Amino acid sequence: MEQESLRLVEEFGREGALGYWHDFSEVQKRANLGLLDHAQHLQAISPRLLGCHVHDVDWPAKDHRVPLSTGGVDFEKLLPWVPKGLPLVWELSPSQRRAQVLAEHQAWRSKFGA
Repeated sequence: MEQESLRLVEEFGREGALGYWHDFSEVQKRANLGLLDHAQHLQAISPRLLGCHVHDVDWPAKDHRVPLSTGGVDFEKLLPWVPKGLPLVWELSPSQRRAQVLAEHQAWRSKFGA
């Protein structure tokens, strides 16, 4: 899937007409299975990024967890490939507790900024 996304934006997005929305935990689930290198993929597609869905993943594939809560996604390694100013939308399961979301959001802001 990621290879196809990269080929599509390279082929049809030359004039900025096509971009890519990155989903951290969806890509991480495939990385957990050894199907790709998450950082390598994000680096390759970074020039075409429009924004990102941000959520963590419990090994191997339980996603929509609060970012930084499980450590399944290495945000410190990956976020440098996300251009500044792009939308980072937290996409969480409704089962996540409000207190944990607020605490991890504060930790996120301290670590990565707004």
